[in-house]
Amino acid sequence: MRKLLFRLLSVSGIRFGGAALNFALAIIAGRWLGVESSGVFFWYLGAVSVFSVFARLGLDKGYIKLGAIFGSSEGPSAATNYLVKAYGLKMMALCVAAGLGLLIYVRFFSSVVGIANGGLVVAIVFSVSILFVSFVTSLGSVAIGSGAVGVGTSAISFIPAFVAVLLVFFQVVSVDAVGFAFSYLIGWICAFLFVLMYLRPWRVVAISANEERLDVSVSAWRGSIVPFGIIGVANVVEQWLPTILAGGFFSTEEAAYFGVSTRIVGAIQILMVSASSAFSKQYADCEPSNLPLLVKSAVRSVALVGGGVLVAVYFFAAPLLSIFGAGFSAAEGVMKVLLVGQLFNIFFGSYAVVLMMRGHVLGVAKIFLITTFFYFAFALFAAFSGSALFLAFSAVCSVACQSLGCFYLYKKTAL
Repeated sequence: MRKLLFRLLSVSGIRFGGAALNFALAIIAGRWLGVESSGVFFWYLGAVSVFSVFARLGLDKGYIKLGAIFGSSEGPSAATNYLVKAYGLKMMALCVAAGLGLLIYVRFFSSVVGIANGGLVVAIVFSVSILFVSFVTSLGSVAIGSGAVGVGTSAISFIPAFVAVLLVFFQVVSVDAVGFAFSYLIGWICAFLFVLMYLRPWRVVAISANEERLDVSVSAWRGSIVPFGIIGVANVVEQWLPTILAGGFFSTEEAAYFGVSTRIVGAIQILMVSASSAFSKQYADCEPSNLPLLVKSAVRSVALVGGGVLVAVYFFAAPLLSIFGAGFSAAEGVMKVLLVGQLFNIFFGSYAVVLMMRGHVLGVAKIFLITTFFYFAFALFAAFSGSALFLAFSAVCSVACQSLGCFYLYKKTAL
């Protein structure tokens, strides 16, 4: 029990450390680059996140499950070996396509981000980053599922931000958008080398007598990954779509406002997700008669962890935003609207986890697919209208519809 607790605290520490470093990088970008140039940086962070999640088909949770299949008997190296052999070339092709797509958009369709003043170099660097982000996230997810939780979490959450902050803070790279782009790329390259050297997927012994069982399990896994992919893509699109549309339709300043607001709201969301995820195994093992009481307990825990922070951030939004530098207090209205959406996560966000842990992943995926489709249409309409607050409100509607939809499905299935 003590060993399990130590492991949980260590992984949580790595995850929160990575979140703190990403937050620090955002502060440095805002203060050193200014609102306009940092807006370009934040826009590309959102673009890489969205393009890379499509390149890996949103299968982060699916890859964790794949790692669990191999990890119980064969270990992390066998799991990553299978991933690279089965999906490596496909993922690489999707990454190349995504990178080219990003370059084409910036070169021919974006009048806001543009390619002037080193913008083409920035676009190329971030396009290359898509490849490393995709592979690190996929390999790290497999590592987490197969038991190497610290390695996978470090590769995904800590190392990229740690390296980027070091390079920028000690001015190893230039203090401009190009320098920040290279620091981001180098961080993910370091994470890629770290996860490869630890897992060594090329050094795998022959599969043992469990080969037949593994074949059956992997076949079942292949048949179940589509819902996980839909949920993974929907989560990233929900988070970063406003920043991307703000940079594409409004200005780099508005992209900066959405970028820092997303970072702050995302930090609160990490707290709530961590609190909710702590109940995952209990959701799966709980007797049906005890489940309502367990869910109520989870909602109270999430409210306790995230509620106080949410209220404090809402009422002290302007001073908090000023940490990012002069001019960022103008993002107060946008951030307050986005914070409202987290109220739905506090009181209804746990139901998606409950449904997935009780075998209703497909139902959750359908809700996320439908809401993401309407969210994209609503957000696009808001972007064309020219209202940043309207765009932020579209994100709130998406969170509300997903959370309430999962709550309705929970009640309907009578778990």
